[in-house]
Amino acid sequence: MPGPSYITVGEIAATFGVPAWKARRAVDALGAEIPRAGRYRLVPRELLGRVAVEIEKLRTASPSRGKKP
Repeated sequence: MPGPSYITVGEIAATFGVPAWKARRAVDALGAEIPRAGRYRLVPRELLGRVAVEIEKLRTASPSRGKKP
């Protein structure tokens, strides 16, 4: 049986169309122990559904920077 498949924070950002800092915050909000390879966080692909939920929370919680109401 193959081991877990991983995705980096940068790849998550590109997949969901968000800045890397927002993807990192979403991953950090999971509370799961995320393995690292050097400076990269290696997020198990099975957590992508939870990451998507956290990204949506961040999108609805804060308006876009620099835009006036």
